[in-house]
Amino acid sequence: MASIKFLLRSQNKNAQIYIRLIASRKQDFRKKTGLIINPKDWSIKTGLPKQNTPENKNLLITLKRLENFVLNKLNEDSINGIVTNGKWLQFQIDTFFNRIKKKEKNNFLTDYIQKVIDNAHTQVLPNGSIGLSNNRVKGLKTFKGLMERYEKVRKKRIKFSDIDYKFETHFRNWLLNDQEYKRSYASKNIENLKAICNQAKREGKNVNEYATQLKPFTEKKSKRIIQTLSFKELNKIEQLELKNTSLNNARKYIILGSYTGLRYSDLIRLKASNFYLFEVPPYIEIRQQKTGNLINIPILEPVNKIIKEGLPYQVSYQKLNEQIKQVCKLAGINKIVEGDKLIKLENGKYRKIRGKYPKYELISTHTFRRSFATNHYKLIPTPVLMEITGHQRESTFLEYINKKRDSKDNLKLFYEYLNKNKQKESKIISLQASNL
Repeated sequence: MASIKFLLRSQNKNAQIYIRLIASRKQDFRKKTGLIINPKDWSIKTGLPKQNTPENKNLLITLKRLENFVLNKLNEDSINGIVTNGKWLQFQIDTFFNRIKKKEKNNFLTDYIQKVIDNAHTQVLPNGSIGLSNNRVKGLKTFKGLMERYEKVRKKRIKFSDIDYKFETHFRNWLLNDQEYKRSYASKNIENLKAICNQAKREGKNVNEYATQLKPFTEKKSKRIIQTLSFKELNKIEQLELKNTSLNNARKYIILGSYTGLRYSDLIRLKASNFYLFEVPPYIEIRQQKTGNLINIPILEPVNKIIKEGLPYQVSYQKLNEQIKQVCKLAGINKIVEGDKLIKLENGKYRKIRGKYPKYELISTHTFRRSFATNHYKLIPTPVLMEITGHQRESTFLEYINKKRDSKDNLKLFYEYLNKNKQKESKIISLQASNL
Protein backbone atom coordinates (compact mmCIF):
# COMPACT_ATOMS: atom_id res chain seq x y z
CA MET A 1 0.00 0.00 0.00
CA ALA A 2 1.31 3.43 -0.94
CA SER A 3 2.55 5.69 1.84
CA ILE A 4 3.89 9.22 2.26
CA LYS A 5 6.48 10.55 4.65
CA PHE A 6 8.02 13.97 5.14
CA LEU A 7 11.70 14.46 5.98
CA LEU A 8 14.57 16.93 6.20
CA ARG A 9 17.88 16.38 4.44
CA SER A 10 19.74 19.33 5.96
CA GLN A 11 20.49 20.84 9.37
CA ASN A 12 20.56 24.38 8.03
CA LYS A 13 18.38 26.96 9.76
CA ASN A 14 16.02 27.07 6.73
CA ALA A 15 15.94 23.38 5.83
CA GLN A 16 13.86 22.19 2.86
CA ILE A 17 10.98 19.83 3.68
CA TYR A 18 10.94 16.82 1.33
CA ILE A 19 8.01 14.56 0.52
CA ARG A 20 8.75 10.86 0.07
CA LEU A 21 6.26 8.75 -1.89
CA ILE A 22 6.59 4.99 -1.58
CA ALA A 23 4.18 3.68 -4.24
CA SER A 24 5.64 0.15 -4.34
CA ARG A 25 8.88 -1.71 -3.64
CA LYS A 26 10.38 -0.38 -6.85
CA GLN A 27 8.73 3.04 -6.76
CA ASP A 28 10.29 5.31 -4.14
CA PHE A 29 10.40 9.02 -5.02
CA ARG A 30 11.56 12.11 -3.12
CA LYS A 31 10.89 15.71 -4.08
CA LYS A 32 11.15 19.15 -2.45
CA THR A 33 7.85 20.58 -1.28
CA GLY A 34 9.14 24.15 -1.45
CA LEU A 35 8.43 24.56 2.26
CA ILE A 36 11.14 25.25 4.84
CA ILE A 37 11.54 24.84 8.62
CA ASN A 38 14.16 25.18 11.32
CA PRO A 39 15.31 21.61 12.21
CA LYS A 40 14.82 22.48 15.91
CA ASP A 41 11.06 22.69 15.17
CA TRP A 42 11.00 19.30 13.42
CA SER A 43 9.95 16.10 15.21
CA ILE A 44 12.06 13.15 14.05
CA LYS A 45 9.61 10.80 15.80
CA THR A 46 6.47 11.97 13.89
CA GLY A 47 8.20 13.23 10.76
CA LEU A 48 6.19 16.43 11.06
CA PRO A 49 6.56 19.94 12.52
CA LYS A 50 6.34 20.29 16.30
CA GLN A 51 3.18 21.99 17.48
CA ASN A 52 5.05 24.69 19.42
CA THR A 53 4.00 27.79 17.39
CA PRO A 54 0.92 28.87 15.35
CA GLU A 55 3.11 28.88 12.21
CA ASN A 56 4.17 25.27 12.73
CA LYS A 57 0.56 24.23 13.37
CA ASN A 58 -0.44 25.74 10.02
CA LEU A 59 2.55 24.07 8.37
CA LEU A 60 1.45 20.67 9.69
CA ILE A 61 -2.09 21.23 8.33
CA THR A 62 -0.64 22.13 4.91
CA LEU A 63 1.55 19.00 4.82
CA LYS A 64 -1.38 16.78 5.79
CA ARG A 65 -3.50 18.32 3.03
CA LEU A 66 -0.64 17.76 0.56
CA GLU A 67 -0.41 14.11 1.68
CA ASN A 68 -4.13 13.52 1.09
CA PHE A 69 -4.01 15.30 -2.27
CA VAL A 70 -1.10 13.19 -3.57
CA LEU A 71 -2.58 9.89 -2.35
CA ASN A 72 -5.97 10.68 -3.92
CA LYS A 73 -4.32 11.56 -7.24
CA LEU A 74 -2.22 8.40 -7.04
CA ASN A 75 -5.33 6.23 -6.68
CA GLU A 76 -7.14 8.09 -9.46
CA ASP A 77 -4.23 7.92 -11.93
CA SER A 78 -3.43 4.30 -11.10
CA ILE A 79 -6.99 3.33 -12.08
CA ASN A 80 -6.59 5.25 -15.34
CA GLY A 81 -3.25 3.61 -16.12
CA ILE A 82 -1.14 6.80 -15.83
CA VAL A 83 2.47 6.07 -14.94
CA THR A 84 3.80 7.25 -11.56
CA ASN A 85 7.38 8.57 -11.36
CA GLY A 86 9.40 11.50 -10.02
CA LYS A 87 8.04 13.89 -12.66
CA TRP A 88 4.51 12.84 -11.77
CA LEU A 89 5.15 13.58 -8.07
CA GLN A 90 6.65 16.99 -8.87
CA PHE A 91 3.63 17.82 -11.04
CA GLN A 92 1.24 16.97 -8.16
CA ILE A 93 3.22 19.17 -5.74
CA ASP A 94 3.20 22.08 -8.18
CA THR A 95 -0.50 21.57 -8.85
CA PHE A 96 -1.34 21.53 -5.14
CA PHE A 97 0.54 24.77 -4.51
CA ASN A 98 -0.81 26.30 -7.75
CA ARG A 99 2.69 26.80 -9.12
CA ILE A 100 1.90 25.71 -12.69
CA LYS A 101 1.82 28.66 -15.02
CA LYS A 102 -1.13 28.79 -17.41
CA LYS A 103 1.16 28.81 -20.43
CA GLU A 104 2.95 25.70 -19.19
CA LYS A 105 -0.34 23.97 -18.40
CA ASN A 106 -1.84 24.72 -21.80
CA ASN A 107 1.15 23.11 -23.47
CA PHE A 108 -0.49 19.81 -22.57
CA LEU A 109 -2.67 18.80 -25.51
CA THR A 110 -5.79 17.76 -23.58
CA ASP A 111 -5.66 20.87 -21.35
CA TYR A 112 -5.60 23.05 -24.44
CA ILE A 113 -8.49 21.15 -26.07
CA GLN A 114 -10.50 21.76 -22.90
CA LYS A 115 -9.62 25.45 -23.10
CA VAL A 116 -10.96 25.56 -26.67
CA ILE A 117 -14.17 23.83 -25.50
CA ASP A 118 -14.58 26.24 -22.57
CA ASN A 119 -14.18 29.25 -24.88
CA ALA A 120 -16.20 27.83 -27.79
CA HIS A 121 -18.78 30.63 -27.60
CA THR A 122 -16.13 33.33 -28.22
CA GLN A 123 -14.27 31.57 -31.03
CA VAL A 124 -14.15 33.62 -34.25
CA LEU A 125 -14.71 31.44 -37.33
CA PRO A 126 -13.13 31.88 -40.80
CA ASN A 127 -16.44 33.15 -42.21
CA GLY A 128 -16.48 35.99 -39.66
CA SER A 129 -19.19 34.56 -37.38
CA ILE A 130 -18.53 33.88 -33.72
CA GLY A 131 -19.04 30.72 -31.67
CA LEU A 132 -18.39 27.05 -32.48
CA SER A 133 -21.42 24.96 -33.38
CA ASN A 134 -22.83 22.44 -30.90
CA ASN A 135 -21.71 19.62 -33.18
CA ARG A 136 -18.14 20.95 -33.29
CA VAL A 137 -18.04 21.24 -29.49
CA LYS A 138 -19.40 17.71 -29.20
CA GLY A 139 -16.72 16.53 -31.66
CA LEU A 140 -13.97 18.23 -29.63
CA LYS A 141 -15.19 16.53 -26.44
CA THR A 142 -15.08 13.16 -28.20
CA PHE A 143 -11.60 13.95 -29.55
CA LYS A 144 -10.37 14.94 -26.10
CA GLY A 145 -11.67 11.65 -24.67
CA LEU A 146 -9.87 9.72 -27.40
CA MET A 147 -6.58 11.54 -26.70
CA GLU A 148 -6.93 10.86 -22.97
CA ARG A 149 -7.28 7.14 -23.75
CA TYR A 150 -4.19 7.36 -25.95
CA GLU A 151 -2.28 9.06 -23.10
CA LYS A 152 -2.98 6.01 -20.94
CA VAL A 153 -1.39 3.82 -23.60
CA ARG A 154 1.64 6.11 -23.80
CA LYS A 155 1.67 6.35 -19.98
CA LYS A 156 2.36 10.08 -20.15
CA ARG A 157 0.58 13.34 -20.80
CA ILE A 158 1.09 14.59 -24.34
CA LYS A 159 2.67 17.99 -24.94
CA PHE A 160 2.58 19.88 -28.23
CA SER A 161 6.35 19.51 -28.39
CA ASP A 162 5.95 15.67 -28.38
CA ILE A 163 4.03 15.56 -31.67
CA ASP A 164 6.69 14.57 -34.20
CA TYR A 165 6.97 11.97 -36.99
CA LYS A 166 7.47 9.12 -34.51
CA PHE A 167 4.39 10.24 -32.54
CA GLU A 168 2.25 10.46 -35.68
CA THR A 169 3.27 6.96 -36.79
CA HIS A 170 2.49 5.43 -33.39
CA PHE A 171 -0.82 7.32 -33.08
CA ARG A 172 -1.94 6.29 -36.58
CA ASN A 173 -1.08 2.63 -35.93
CA TRP A 174 -2.97 2.78 -32.62
CA LEU A 175 -6.07 4.16 -34.37
CA LEU A 176 -6.02 1.68 -37.26
CA ASN A 177 -4.59 -1.48 -35.69
CA ASP A 178 -5.28 -1.40 -31.94
CA GLN A 179 -8.61 0.45 -32.04
CA GLU A 180 -9.61 -0.98 -35.45
CA TYR A 181 -11.14 2.30 -36.58
CA LYS A 182 -12.08 2.85 -40.21
CA ARG A 183 -9.57 4.81 -42.25
CA SER A 184 -11.97 7.72 -42.61
CA TYR A 185 -12.48 8.01 -38.82
CA ALA A 186 -8.76 7.59 -38.08
CA SER A 187 -7.96 10.30 -40.64
CA LYS A 188 -10.56 12.60 -39.10
CA ASN A 189 -8.73 12.38 -35.76
CA ILE A 190 -5.38 13.14 -37.40
CA GLU A 191 -7.09 16.15 -38.98
CA ASN A 192 -8.49 17.23 -35.58
CA LEU A 193 -5.01 16.96 -34.07
CA LYS A 194 -3.51 19.08 -36.84
CA ALA A 195 -6.21 21.75 -36.47
CA ILE A 196 -5.67 21.99 -32.71
CA CYS A 197 -1.88 22.21 -33.18
CA ASN A 198 -2.25 24.99 -35.76
CA GLN A 199 -4.53 26.96 -33.47
CA ALA A 200 -2.15 26.50 -30.52
CA LYS A 201 0.79 27.68 -32.61
CA ARG A 202 -1.11 30.82 -33.64
CA GLU A 203 -1.54 31.54 -29.93
CA GLY A 204 2.21 31.26 -29.39
CA LYS A 205 2.34 27.80 -27.80
CA ASN A 206 5.53 25.75 -28.05
CA VAL A 207 4.33 23.47 -30.87
CA ASN A 208 6.59 21.02 -32.70
CA GLU A 209 6.93 22.27 -36.29
CA TYR A 210 6.06 18.78 -37.60
CA ALA A 211 2.68 18.89 -35.80
CA THR A 212 1.40 21.61 -38.14
CA GLN A 213 2.20 19.45 -41.17
CA LEU A 214 0.38 16.26 -40.17
CA LYS A 215 -1.13 14.49 -43.15
CA PRO A 216 -4.69 13.14 -42.93
CA PHE A 217 -5.31 10.26 -45.32
CA THR A 218 -8.28 9.21 -47.37
CA GLU A 219 -9.73 5.90 -48.41
CA LYS A 220 -9.12 4.98 -52.05
CA LYS A 221 -12.06 6.16 -54.13
CA SER A 222 -12.42 2.67 -55.58
CA LYS A 223 -13.05 1.35 -52.04
CA ARG A 224 -15.56 4.04 -51.01
CA ILE A 225 -19.17 2.91 -50.81
CA ILE A 226 -22.00 5.36 -50.18
CA GLN A 227 -25.67 4.59 -49.68
CA THR A 228 -28.37 6.71 -51.31
CA LEU A 229 -32.11 6.43 -51.86
CA SER A 230 -33.11 6.75 -55.52
CA PHE A 231 -36.19 8.67 -56.68
CA LYS A 232 -37.88 5.28 -57.18
CA GLU A 233 -37.11 4.17 -53.62
CA LEU A 234 -38.19 7.54 -52.22
CA ASN A 235 -41.48 7.16 -54.08
CA LYS A 236 -41.99 3.74 -52.43
CA ILE A 237 -41.48 5.40 -49.04
CA GLU A 238 -43.93 8.20 -49.94
CA GLN A 239 -46.61 5.69 -51.01
CA LEU A 240 -46.16 3.48 -47.94
CA GLU A 241 -49.22 3.24 -45.67
CA LEU A 242 -48.15 3.82 -42.09
CA LYS A 243 -50.49 3.84 -39.08
CA ASN A 244 -47.67 4.07 -36.54
CA THR A 245 -47.20 7.75 -35.57
CA SER A 246 -43.47 7.55 -34.85
CA LEU A 247 -42.72 5.74 -38.11
CA ASN A 248 -44.82 8.24 -40.07
CA ASN A 249 -42.83 11.00 -38.38
CA ALA A 250 -39.59 9.28 -39.43
CA ARG A 251 -40.93 9.01 -42.99
CA LYS A 252 -41.42 12.80 -43.04
CA TYR A 253 -37.78 13.29 -42.08
CA ILE A 254 -36.66 10.95 -44.88
CA ILE A 255 -38.63 12.93 -47.48
CA LEU A 256 -37.66 16.35 -46.10
CA GLY A 257 -33.97 15.45 -45.90
CA SER A 258 -33.84 13.79 -49.31
CA TYR A 259 -35.49 16.75 -51.06
CA THR A 260 -33.74 19.60 -49.21
CA GLY A 261 -30.21 18.24 -48.62
CA LEU A 262 -30.25 19.45 -45.01
CA ARG A 263 -28.18 17.84 -42.27
CA TYR A 264 -29.93 16.24 -39.28
CA SER A 265 -28.88 19.21 -37.09
CA ASP A 266 -30.76 21.57 -39.44
CA LEU A 267 -33.69 19.26 -40.18
CA ILE A 268 -34.78 19.04 -36.54
CA ARG A 269 -34.71 22.85 -36.29
CA LEU A 270 -37.09 23.42 -39.21
CA LYS A 271 -40.08 25.57 -38.25
CA ALA A 272 -42.96 27.16 -40.13
CA SER A 273 -41.04 30.45 -40.04
CA ASN A 274 -38.33 28.91 -42.27
CA PHE A 275 -40.83 28.44 -45.12
CA TYR A 276 -41.57 31.35 -47.44
CA LEU A 277 -44.60 29.84 -49.17
CA PHE A 278 -46.08 32.98 -50.70
CA GLU A 279 -42.90 34.20 -52.36
CA VAL A 280 -42.40 33.65 -56.09
CA PRO A 281 -40.84 31.15 -56.26
CA PRO A 282 -41.42 29.72 -52.73
CA TYR A 283 -38.34 28.68 -50.75
CA ILE A 284 -36.90 27.55 -47.41
CA GLU A 285 -34.44 29.84 -45.64
CA ILE A 286 -32.25 28.51 -42.83
CA ARG A 287 -28.88 29.25 -41.30
CA GLN A 288 -26.82 26.06 -41.31
CA GLN A 289 -25.70 25.13 -37.83
CA LYS A 290 -22.39 23.64 -38.97
CA THR A 291 -21.21 26.41 -41.32
CA GLY A 292 -23.22 29.39 -40.10
CA ASN A 293 -24.20 30.10 -43.72
CA LEU A 294 -27.68 31.40 -44.57
CA ILE A 295 -29.05 29.33 -47.47
CA ASN A 296 -32.19 29.28 -49.61
CA ILE A 297 -33.64 25.97 -50.80
CA PRO A 298 -36.41 25.54 -53.41
CA ILE A 299 -39.57 23.83 -52.15
CA LEU A 300 -40.07 20.71 -54.26
CA GLU A 301 -43.45 18.96 -54.49
CA PRO A 302 -42.70 16.11 -51.99
CA VAL A 303 -41.69 18.76 -49.44
CA ASN A 304 -44.85 20.73 -50.18
CA LYS A 305 -46.91 17.63 -49.27
CA ILE A 306 -45.12 17.38 -45.91
CA ILE A 307 -45.88 21.04 -45.22
CA LYS A 308 -49.60 20.41 -45.82
CA GLU A 309 -49.57 17.33 -43.56
CA GLY A 310 -47.59 19.14 -40.85
CA LEU A 311 -43.87 19.26 -40.07
CA PRO A 312 -42.38 16.34 -38.08
CA TYR A 313 -41.75 16.62 -34.36
CA GLN A 314 -38.21 16.44 -33.00
CA VAL A 315 -36.65 13.07 -32.25
CA SER A 316 -33.17 12.08 -31.09
CA TYR A 317 -30.48 11.21 -33.62
CA GLN A 318 -30.16 7.62 -32.38
CA LYS A 319 -33.93 7.03 -32.28
CA LEU A 320 -34.44 8.48 -35.75
CA ASN A 321 -31.72 6.26 -37.20
CA GLU A 322 -33.52 3.23 -35.79
CA GLN A 323 -36.93 4.33 -37.07
CA ILE A 324 -35.86 5.17 -40.63
CA LYS A 325 -34.42 1.66 -41.00
CA GLN A 326 -37.84 0.26 -40.03
CA VAL A 327 -39.59 2.53 -42.56
CA CYS A 328 -37.20 1.49 -45.35
CA LYS A 329 -37.67 -2.17 -44.46
CA LEU A 330 -41.47 -1.81 -44.69
CA ALA A 331 -41.06 -0.02 -48.03
CA GLY A 332 -39.25 -3.09 -49.40
CA ILE A 333 -35.81 -1.49 -49.67
CA ASN A 334 -34.17 -4.81 -48.87
CA LYS A 335 -31.87 -5.50 -51.82
CA ILE A 336 -28.59 -7.08 -50.65
CA VAL A 337 -25.84 -4.50 -51.14
CA GLU A 338 -22.24 -4.03 -50.03
CA GLY A 339 -21.62 -1.49 -47.32
CA ASP A 340 -20.32 -0.71 -43.82
CA LYS A 341 -22.48 -1.66 -40.86
CA LEU A 342 -21.89 -0.82 -37.19
CA ILE A 343 -21.42 -4.12 -35.36
CA LYS A 344 -20.51 -4.97 -31.76
CA LEU A 345 -17.26 -6.96 -31.62
CA GLU A 346 -16.34 -9.69 -29.11
CA ASN A 347 -14.24 -7.20 -27.14
CA GLY A 348 -17.32 -5.01 -26.65
CA LYS A 349 -16.23 -2.29 -29.08
CA TYR A 350 -18.51 -1.09 -31.88
CA ARG A 351 -16.91 -0.89 -35.32
CA LYS A 352 -18.16 -0.53 -38.88
CA ILE A 353 -17.62 -3.82 -40.71
CA ARG A 354 -17.78 -4.06 -44.49
CA GLY A 355 -20.00 -6.79 -45.81
CA LYS A 356 -23.23 -7.52 -47.70
CA TYR A 357 -26.45 -6.56 -45.93
CA PRO A 358 -30.08 -5.69 -46.75
CA LYS A 359 -29.95 -2.06 -47.87
CA TYR A 360 -32.37 -0.78 -45.23
CA GLU A 361 -29.82 -1.79 -42.54
CA LEU A 362 -27.31 0.69 -44.01
CA ILE A 363 -29.62 3.71 -44.22
CA SER A 364 -28.92 6.57 -41.80
CA THR A 365 -29.86 10.24 -41.48
CA HIS A 366 -26.80 11.19 -43.54
CA THR A 367 -28.24 9.14 -46.43
CA PHE A 368 -30.85 11.89 -46.97
CA ARG A 369 -28.28 14.56 -47.75
CA ARG A 370 -26.26 12.31 -50.04
CA SER A 371 -29.44 11.19 -51.82
CA PHE A 372 -30.40 14.80 -52.49
CA ALA A 373 -26.97 15.64 -53.93
CA THR A 374 -26.73 12.42 -55.98
CA ASN A 375 -30.28 12.44 -57.37
CA HIS A 376 -30.21 16.08 -58.38
CA TYR A 377 -26.71 16.06 -59.84
CA LYS A 378 -27.00 17.22 -63.49
CA LEU A 379 -30.70 18.01 -62.95
CA ILE A 380 -29.83 21.15 -60.98
CA PRO A 381 -26.72 23.26 -61.80
CA THR A 382 -23.81 22.03 -59.69
CA PRO A 383 -23.05 25.48 -58.18
CA VAL A 384 -26.64 25.63 -56.86
CA LEU A 385 -26.34 22.14 -55.36
CA MET A 386 -23.00 23.07 -53.80
CA GLU A 387 -24.50 26.17 -52.22
CA ILE A 388 -27.16 24.02 -50.56
CA THR A 389 -24.77 21.25 -49.46
CA GLY A 390 -22.12 23.73 -48.35
CA HIS A 391 -19.25 22.38 -50.47
CA GLN A 392 -16.71 24.99 -51.49
CA ARG A 393 -15.01 23.08 -54.32
CA GLU A 394 -16.53 21.02 -57.10
CA SER A 395 -13.88 18.31 -56.63
CA THR A 396 -14.94 17.88 -52.98
CA PHE A 397 -18.61 17.79 -53.98
CA LEU A 398 -17.99 15.10 -56.62
CA GLU A 399 -16.02 13.05 -54.09
CA TYR A 400 -18.93 13.41 -51.65
CA ILE A 401 -21.36 11.80 -54.12
CA ASN A 402 -18.68 9.39 -55.41
CA LYS A 403 -18.76 10.75 -58.96
CA LYS A 404 -15.93 11.43 -61.38
CA ARG A 405 -15.58 14.61 -63.33
CA ASP A 406 -16.95 13.89 -66.80
CA SER A 407 -15.39 16.29 -69.31
CA LYS A 408 -17.55 14.88 -72.15
CA ASP A 409 -20.67 15.66 -70.15
CA ASN A 410 -19.45 19.22 -69.72
CA LEU A 411 -18.98 19.48 -73.50
CA LYS A 412 -22.51 18.20 -74.03
CA LEU A 413 -23.90 20.81 -71.62
CA PHE A 414 -21.86 23.48 -73.37
CA TYR A 415 -23.29 22.61 -76.81
CA GLU A 416 -26.82 22.49 -75.37
CA TYR A 417 -26.26 25.99 -74.02
CA LEU A 418 -25.04 27.20 -77.42
CA ASN A 419 -28.01 25.63 -79.23
CA LYS A 420 -30.50 27.25 -76.85
CA ASN A 421 -28.91 30.64 -77.40
CA LYS A 422 -28.87 30.14 -81.17
CA GLN A 423 -32.62 29.44 -81.07
CA LYS A 424 -33.17 32.61 -79.04
CA GLU A 425 -31.01 34.56 -81.48
CA SER A 426 -32.93 33.28 -84.52
CA LYS A 427 -36.25 34.23 -82.88
CA ILE A 428 -34.98 37.76 -82.26
CA ILE A 429 -33.83 38.07 -85.89
CA SER A 430 -37.26 36.83 -87.12
CA LEU A 431 -39.08 39.37 -84.94
CA GLN A 432 -36.87 42.18 -86.16
CA ALA A 433 -37.45 41.15 -89.79
CA SER A 434 -41.24 41.13 -89.32
CA ASN A 435 -41.14 44.67 -87.96
CA LEU A 436 -39.37 46.05 -91.05
